[in-house]
Amino acid sequence: MLQTVIFSASDAPGLYPFSVNKPAGLIPVLNKTLLEYNMEQLAPFTSEWIVIVGHDEPLITSALGSTIKKKPVKFLKLDEPWNWTDVLRAIRPYITSHFLLTGTELVLDREDLKNIISYSPAMLSFENGQPSKEASRISYVDEEHSLEVVNPDGFRPACFFFTHSVLKLLSGFKGPFNKFLYQYLLEHKARIILSGRCLPLCYGWDILNAHEKLLQSKQTRIRGTVEPGVTLKGAVVIGKGTLVKTGTYIEGPVIIGDNGVIGPNSYIRGATCIGNECRIGQSVEIKNCVIGHDVRISHLSYFGDSIIGNRVNIGAGNISANLRHDGSKIISWLNGEKIETGRKKLGVMIGDEVHTGIHNSFYPGRKLWPHVETLPGAIIDKDVMH
Repeated sequence: MLQTVIFSASDAPGLYPFSVNKPAGLIPVLNKTLLEYNMEQLAPFTSEWIVIVGHDEPLITSALGSTIKKKPVKFLKLDEPWNWTDVLRAIRPYITSHFLLTGTELVLDREDLKNIISYSPAMLSFENGQPSKEASRISYVDEEHSLEVVNPDGFRPACFFFTHSVLKLLSGFKGPFNKFLYQYLLEHKARIILSGRCLPLCYGWDILNAHEKLLQSKQTRIRGTVEPGVTLKGAVVIGKGTLVKTGTYIEGPVIIGDNGVIGPNSYIRGATCIGNECRIGQSVEIKNCVIGHDVRISHLSYFGDSIIGNRVNIGAGNISANLRHDGSKIISWLNGEKIETGRKKLGVMIGDEVHTGIHNSFYPGRKLWPHVETLPGAIIDKDVMH
C-alpha cells in the first residue's frame, strides 16, 4: 500500500466556466466530484491521502472530509506563487516510502494505475495531450526520450510513481525542476507508461468526452420509481427517490441521480449523466449531456451535447444549438484564444447557479459563467461572463 499525493492547488482556466468558482477537483464525474472519482480509482493501492491545496482549501476540505474509503486524508496548503520543487519539498516530512503523485485535471483509470506501480520509478503520460488509441505502451526514459518528459507538444506527464529517494535528491539540486526530473528518471531507468485509458481534462468539453467513454461500461440499475408508460432502452441507472413520470422515453447509457423528477413526456438520450435532486420537466429533450446537482430544466426545452453546472435554473423553451450550419467542427473562445474543440457537435456550457430566462437560444460552444442571469428571449451568440 502506498501514500498517494494529489495536487489540487492550481487554477484551471482551461476548464472555465466550471472552474471559475471552484477548483477543478470539484467538477462532476459520474455524479461525484472529480477528486472523489479519482480517489475511488486509487483506493485499492493507497494507505493514506495527502492532498495539496491552495486558496480553495475550504471548498476542498469540506467536500472530502477527514477520510476517504476509510483511509485518512491529510491536507497541505501551499502559498502562492509555488513551483513543483515547492510541492515535493512540502511533502517530504510526511512521505515514508514509495508514493504516487498525480494532478487533478484528468480522470484516472485503475488498470493504468496497476501498470504504473508495477515499476519504480515510472511516469504515466499522454501522447500529444491525448490518450493512446491502443492499449497502454511502455518504454524507458533514455537519451532518445528526453523530450517526452519536458516537451509540452510531446508526451505530457499525468501521474508519477516515485521512490522516497527523489525527495532527498531534490533537496540538494540547484536548477529548474524539469532538468532535475529528467536527470532523475534517466538515471533510474524510469518507465514511461503511455496511457490508453486515463482521460485528460484540458477544456470544458473534455467533460463530455470523458463521460461518453465512462458511461459505456454502465449497466441498468433501477432504484427509484418508474411509472407505467415509461420506456427504458439500453443501460439506464435511476437513483433512489427519483420519480420517472409517464410518457418519458430514455435511451441509455443514461445515469439519473437520487431524489429527482423526470417528465412527464421527457426524452433523454445517451450518453447523459443527470445529478441528484434534478427536475427535468414536461416535453424536455436531453441528448448527450452532463448535468450537475439541483438543476431545473423547465418544459419545452432542448439541450444537446451540453454541460450544465450545479443549482442552475433553465427557463421554459430554452434551445441549445449543437451543430454549425456548415458542418465544421466547433470553435470556442477561451481566455482570448480561439480553441479548436475537435468536436463536430457541442452545445452550451453553463456554470453553477445560472438562471436563464424563457425562450433563450444558445449558439454552439458558448459558455455562461457562474451566477449569470439572462433575459427572456435572449440569443446567446457569445460567452457571457457577467
